[in-house]
Amino acid sequence: MVQQTRQLKMSFEGDGRLAAAMRAGQFCFLLEMNSPPSNQPLDSYMAAAAPIFKRVGTLPAVHGIAVTDRWPTVQRQDPVDFAAQAAESSGKPVLMAISGRGTDQTRAKTLLAEARAKGIRCFLAVTGDLLGKNGAEGVPTVYQDGVTTAVTAHQFGSDVWVGATVSPYKYTCEGVYLQYAKLQRKITHGAGFLVAQAGWDMKKAQELQWFLQMRELYLPVLARVVLMSQDDALKLAEGFWPGVPVPIPLAALIMREAAGTADQFLEAQLSRAALQIVGCRLLGYSGVQVTGVRTPNLLAQIVDRVHDCAAECPDYDAWLEAWRQRHGDISFGPGVSDLYPDPPYYLFADLLRPGRRDFAPELTQPGFNTIAPPTLGDRWTRWLHRPTRPRPLREAVRRITFRSAAEEAAAGWCQGLLNRSCPKGLVYGACGGASTDGRCEDGSRECFFHRVIRLASAANDLEALENGEVAQ
Repeated sequence: MVQQTRQLKMSFEGDGRLAAAMRAGQFCFLLEMNSPPSNQPLDSYMAAAAPIFKRVGTLPAVHGIAVTDRWPTVQRQDPVDFAAQAAESSGKPVLMAISGRGTDQTRAKTLLAEARAKGIRCFLAVTGDLLGKNGAEGVPTVYQDGVTTAVTAHQFGSDVWVGATVSPYKYTCEGVYLQYAKLQRKITHGAGFLVAQAGWDMKKAQELQWFLQMRELYLPVLARVVLMSQDDALKLAEGFWPGVPVPIPLAALIMREAAGTADQFLEAQLSRAALQIVGCRLLGYSGVQVTGVRTPNLLAQIVDRVHDCAAECPDYDAWLEAWRQRHGDISFGPGVSDLYPDPPYYLFADLLRPGRRDFAPELTQPGFNTIAPPTLGDRWTRWLHRPTRPRPLREAVRRITFRSAAEEAAAGWCQGLLNRSCPKGLVYGACGGASTDGRCEDGSRECFFHRVIRLASAANDLEALENGEVAQ
């Protein structure tokens, strides 16, 4: 009888603690955990994971659990059941990712309805990682865009809080343009918070915050932070973690660290992760989603290390000095490539400059200020050529879309290109999985949307992309 009462209470009231904490300005620490594989019974997995759930429940600094589906297979346990049991076992709220990989509207609605019935109210809409290359066996051919999932989630009540992902670690002008255009579309269609994909370039982490401030988009943002294991480090030479940019100098440093003892390697990773988490807090992030923590002791260690690091770096300048001492002259941007021979592109000047934590219009590159919005032809001319009728960047980023025009929609064409060229079949804009030089996540071609931008700008026809809205 008590169990039934608890379930009814969760069903009708839901768990809004995570949303309330972020909205109140509390810096939130979330432990990222993957939904277990389908070949492992959920009960046995929960029994094995009981110690780490217990530790989550006893650590006040850990605010909840982020449930994802980041396994190299689509065969996994129902994320709703796992998320509900994780919340019950830890006593902390969950952020449940709804992946578009292998998902359509029917499945998304089913997951949302089941999760809501179990008291879950905080969701992250993601498109999902591309599995395999060119439709390899066992790889789903259907990917639902996170924008569509976010729109769908809002049909389940005003107390549902849905977030969206953004990848700030893009280093071509087209890549930056695509990510921020897609970001603004996600916000327009209901995203109430953001999760920034993983990376180590703190200039890009600051760039995202400055962009949001410049656009007066005051949303909570969580930064995804990786605590790397020794096994992970040894896989870096094999191109491990597609979609997560690991620059060659950093990869070389981490692999040198992996050549030491296990204790030495762990110390180096804890130091780097703690510094990054403290830096994110000082840059204005609302929290972190930490992946790679697999044991209760390691969770306690990273929490303690963050606490100590925050005391050692009480302000932005102190943190910046510690970050630079830790990494020396390492460049966190990618090198040039055949596809994109230009140097890494940053939207603003003076990123990671001492004394300049917050966005300041007078420090940005020419044209980027809040008094006179720049035009596409002003700042972007040498990258995107010259549009026919320049308009303020604010408006262009808000309105750009890659959905086919009405007369082309049935055939699936966009800018004269068949949008099936995107292996995920996306039509509303690029995902975050493209490499730093603009290659598709499958590694075999240029990202479809990068190519659309390049062709449209070469033809002075960027405005042709500004049509259509997301289907609800």
